[in-house]
Amino acid sequence: MTAIFFGFLFFFLKLIKSEELENNKESIYSVFTVSLMLSIATSGVIGLIFTFLEFTFIPLNLIYSLLIFFLLYKSDHRSEIFDYFGRCKTEFKNISNLYKNSFYLKIIYAFILLMIIVSLGPINSHDAINIYVGYPYKFWLENRLFIDGDLHQGLLGISDFSNLFYFQDHTTWFIRFTKMIPIIPISFLILRRNTSKIITLIILSSPVLIQWFTIGKNNFIGDAFLLIIFLVWEKRKGSTELKYLLTALLISISFKISSLIISFPIFIYLIYVNKNKFSKFNFSNFKFYFLSFPFLIALISLVSIIFYRFYLTDNPVYPLFSTFFNPGDNYLISWEEGIRNWNRDSKFHLLWLFFPESIGKLSFVLGPANLVLFIVSFLGIFGRKQFRTNSIIG
Repeated sequence: MTAIFFGFLFFFLKLIKSEELENNKESIYSVFTVSLMLSIATSGVIGLIFTFLEFTFIPLNLIYSLLIFFLLYKSDHRSEIFDYFGRCKTEFKNISNLYKNSFYLKIIYAFILLMIIVSLGPINSHDAINIYVGYPYKFWLENRLFIDGDLHQGLLGISDFSNLFYFQDHTTWFIRFTKMIPIIPISFLILRRNTSKIITLIILSSPVLIQWFTIGKNNFIGDAFLLIIFLVWEKRKGSTELKYLLTALLISISFKISSLIISFPIFIYLIYVNKNKFSKFNFSNFKFYFLSFPFLIALISLVSIIFYRFYLTDNPVYPLFSTFFNPGDNYLISWEEGIRNWNRDSKFHLLWLFFPESIGKLSFVLGPANLVLFIVSFLGIFGRKQFRTNSIIG
């Protein structure tokens, strides 16, 4: 945890710019989010490199602390920190005034507090122990990368390799806590925008959140980071926000390949919004994004995990497209099909996203309220489109 924290502080000091904060008050959320994403991704890349080179004993928190010392030596970095926390304090006051003496605000704070409490503790999930935390632990313990033939090993994302440093500094009880951190800026961003109270309570009370925050897997963190940065970008569509969004897209995929489900529609939307720029493509117009150090780190993170998967399975996008990359490996192809069809053996499997199929799967669902919310939202969007169509025809 100390390595992740020091890494966050280092990237935070590199990213924070007072003039950007002045132009966009919501950038306090994106700066925080991107800094933490970069810290986890960079720690994961370093963890992967240390494992390959058999250097897992080198203390990453010491390296980060020395870099931070040199940054804080400059007075302007120190003043920017105080400025940022001053803005955070103002943001907190504004939200408190917006919901002054509101029981609703106390409920939100209670949700956040309870989530923090349930996220603290040892890793007790079967999947996390055997795969996402278990493999980094063995790499750290043996100070080497090994291949044991278990196909689960290829499911590791770059963020899972950052777990190695929790063992290094003996803070494994905070692995689960790190995964829930995004819910804090998400909650405050929701409050700032005065989102419907019913919708907010439905989302924050989803049973699946308990599972995400108590098992030590990265089912939530990458997608949540991407959500925060997308919301900040979508409101203003500034160049700095776009740079952060492109960074988040790559990092979220390097965390978890299933993030493609969320990343791909966002990428298409970005092309649509910036279609004029893409129609007259000139690299000089995009070098601000592609040559920025956050984007380059994100690219390194994605390339690193692609290399790791190719090294293990000869498939850079494992466990996808096994028929193409591993055409003669029937076992691997069957494994991919098994993952793709997991929990889909019933024609009602879509309902099990919202209703627990059994008592034991109570914490695996979004909840019935989310189903109602999705249906109402869909009908609302469809209704508005129908209204606009009728208005045009009329």
